[in-house]
Amino acid sequence: MVRADFLRFVGSLDRAEMSGDEWRLVNLINDHLEEIVPLGTAAGKRSKFILGVAHPDFDSLSAQIPQTTQEVSRADRKVRRLSSLTVGPFRGFRRAQDFDLSNQVVLLYGPNGTGKSSFCEALEFSLLGAVNESSAKRFQPGDYFKNARTGTFEIPKLTALYDDGELEDVIADNDFYRFCFVEKNRIDDFSRIASFTPNQQERLISSLFGIEEFNSFVGNFNESIESYVPIGSSAAVELQDLERSLASDRQIVNTKAEALKALADAEEILARSFQDGMTYSAFVQTVGTAESGSIKHLTDQLSRPIGTKVGAFKSGLIDAVDSVRASWKARSVLQEARLAKASDLSYRDLYRSILALESGDPQTCPACDTPLSGDRSVVVNPFVKARTGLEGLTELAELESQIEKSTRQLEIRASGLLSQLAHLEAHLNQSELQDPQAVTLHDALVAGRAEITGAWWQDLIGLNDEPPTLGSGFLLACLERVEDHDARLAQQEGSRQGARSELGRLTALREKIVEHATQRAEIERKIREAENSLQNAEASISAAQDKARIEACANGVRFRITSAYSSLMSRLQNYRDNLPASLLTNLSQSVVALYNAFNRRDPEGDRMSEIRLPLRSGDRIVFSCVSAPQEYFDALHVLSEGHIRCLGLAILLAKNLQTDCPLLIFDDPVNAIDDDHREGIRLTLFKDPYFASKQIILTCHGEEFTKDIQNLIGVADARKCKGYTFLPHSGDNQIRVEVISTKNHILSARNKLETNELRGSLTDARRGLEWVANTIWTKVLPDSGVRGLSVLLARPGRPELFNLVQSLVKEMNKDSFTNPQKGKLVAGLNSILGLNQSGREWEYLNKGTHEEEDRTEFDRGIVATVVQALEGLDAAITAPRRQLVLLPRTELTA
Repeated sequence: MVRADFLRFVGSLDRAEMSGDEWRLVNLINDHLEEIVPLGTAAGKRSKFILGVAHPDFDSLSAQIPQTTQEVSRADRKVRRLSSLTVGPFRGFRRAQDFDLSNQVVLLYGPNGTGKSSFCEALEFSLLGAVNESSAKRFQPGDYFKNARTGTFEIPKLTALYDDGELEDVIADNDFYRFCFVEKNRIDDFSRIASFTPNQQERLISSLFGIEEFNSFVGNFNESIESYVPIGSSAAVELQDLERSLASDRQIVNTKAEALKALADAEEILARSFQDGMTYSAFVQTVGTAESGSIKHLTDQLSRPIGTKVGAFKSGLIDAVDSVRASWKARSVLQEARLAKASDLSYRDLYRSILALESGDPQTCPACDTPLSGDRSVVVNPFVKARTGLEGLTELAELESQIEKSTRQLEIRASGLLSQLAHLEAHLNQSELQDPQAVTLHDALVAGRAEITGAWWQDLIGLNDEPPTLGSGFLLACLERVEDHDARLAQQEGSRQGARSELGRLTALREKIVEHATQRAEIERKIREAENSLQNAEASISAAQDKARIEACANGVRFRITSAYSSLMSRLQNYRDNLPASLLTNLSQSVVALYNAFNRRDPEGDRMSEIRLPLRSGDRIVFSCVSAPQEYFDALHVLSEGHIRCLGLAILLAKNLQTDCPLLIFDDPVNAIDDDHREGIRLTLFKDPYFASKQIILTCHGEEFTKDIQNLIGVADARKCKGYTFLPHSGDNQIRVEVISTKNHILSARNKLETNELRGSLTDARRGLEWVANTIWTKVLPDSGVRGLSVLLARPGRPELFNLVQSLVKEMNKDSFTNPQKGKLVAGLNSILGLNQSGREWEYLNKGTHEEEDRTEFDRGIVATVVQALEGLDAAITAPRRQLVLLPRTELTA
């Protein structure tokens, strides 16, 4: 359906205003429509697809105006009426099914899910070339049309009777047949229009006309494609860079002498700063590098090792020995003092033992078990005496604390001495190691490591400093030798400092030499590159200019695409926005006439006087009533849902009349029409003159609806009506279709009379009489001004049929009843009642509807009389068509 709407848009374009690039985009979209439709604006998918096709070969796309109408070889011939349809496999049809559609009215009914929609989609495909539901559900046509069980489909074959009397296959024409379909879903959607915003209401009006998919198609285009078009600039930038580079190269070549001279002058200044009159080359050679020259000489000199200082000092050893001796003597004095108090130690231990026993038995003496109190108590309490004794021994505790501190001090000082002696032993030379005192030193170190607070050092250096021991002399001699060694190393280290300073100065000069060399190499490189670049300048500039021209041309194509796209999208969106209004143009009078026909039972003042349909974005549907033609109301605010449905149906049917399409196809409209309006719609379609010349094909799931239609149109038109019933499948999922006999009671009575089914004929005749009586009562009498009817009731409820017929005859015999068919109506009812209401006709009508055993056979002549009378009544009722104001021909064909 989108393609048909898009081609209609193309057909609406003003050729004089369209550019060739716009036509290229039109052809691109038309050629790739199936690929473009599923794509949306998300991530620019649709825009990127169009660019992928259009660029870079945009000029290769056709700029010709595409064909917008189908070539029909018999364009001068029009379809008068559909003749037959063969469908299957297709959708729900597993096998081919033939339908005779040659009648003026074709009615098809059956439960939901029995295949009615598949039948309508076969008609839609044959007449329009596509099925709206398949594209709306994003199905590929081939997949949508396949029967789910067989996995195949065949194109339905639809034949029609043309106005020249020939039967030919129908050629699909979306433009001509698009408004012959009336679908339940469209009316349902339109009935809910009042709950949406004005913009959404415009879309629902589009949905009423079946163009909502086209609306979505247009809405999924980006307004601009510019953000997705890559504009190249690298070649232009490269050309600019090349031109700037060549200008720079010329500057380098032209000033190379000055640059080289300035560098040479700087080098000479650097050489003279080292030594007056020295050339730069001699300066470089003198300074040298890590491999030659002064730098290498100094580096080699400084890299030679000079030995390691021992770091031992005689004064330090003497101090360490003195401190150890002092600590030893101090601790010895304390230990002798404690020894003098040895007896106190015994008492202390005794006192502590006694006090430990106090917790076990504090009331008796722990030595003799004598009580501590009472008549026979001890003289002295042992526990009290023990506490008093311990308090008197505090001097001994203080002495022991001093001994402990002195021992810790000795340990620290002895460890320092041990460390110095061990360091000295590690640096004894070979001759010193041969001295016996070296062994004494080693033994002392071993003993000191075993017990640091022992007398390990006394054999080596003596307890006192006089007279000096052999060990002391040995140690001092060794330390004097070590101090001399360290002094010599310090002197050597001082002499090397000058060499380091000179090496640092030379290294800094070397860095400047490297800097000058690097600078010279860079200048010379730039000069070479500039000279080479100038030699190849012509070829480089020409190649860069060619690339820039190609890039500019590509950018020009991209600009053409974006400009053409923006212009075309503006035209497409304007067309989309104005499409509902264009479809509603010149429909107002038709809509009013049809709407009033649907609501003919409404009070006269509530009838619609005028309606203004929305012709611009934001317009509302407003109308006025006959009672106040100058006062306008918002239709969606005032009308009920049922009346809004009638309005939607009136708009669709008015459009069908305007296009002068010979067909009117209803897809299950019963569910979309409330009970209050079904009669008015039936009368409008089948009794009023609006659609008398059209072939009507109607599917529904209500048997009563089709029955009411066939009785409404009368016997003569019922003979032109074809009926089919769709039945539930019998387990093979094949659609079952059967031709049904007429639902017109009087015609059915005639058909059964012809086959001598007299009881069945009378049964249908009774139903036919009920329809005749009700029609005269509710339609004929009111049309003649009779607003009430007096009927004798035998009991509460609906009057007996016989009494009703008698009352009708009595009322119509009055002079006040005027009707062109009065004589025929009265004569027909009298014939059925029987002469003086005592004939056998009425008896037959009663007996034909009730079961009775062993009754005599019905007289065929009497049955024929009843049927003939009913046929006459039917002809009298259906003869005068309701005289409504016909729509102007200009509006019907606008």
